[in-house]
Amino acid sequence: MSDKRLSPEQSLAKLSGVQSALGALQASLTSAYASLSEAMKNLSAEDAVKAASLMAK
Repeated sequence: MSDKRLSPEQSLAKLSGVQSALGALQASLTSAYASLSEAMKNLSAEDAVKAASLMAK
């Protein structure tokens, strides 16, 4: 879906902004996942299984 109101340069700039935002979100998600994995090391086996099942949702 392209926005016909934007020039090609504006479209590229908008796309670049969206890609940057997506990259930042991906980096944040990766960091959160790593932190959660680290925190799970201190859980009992039962609690780790529960946390892992919640992470999968």
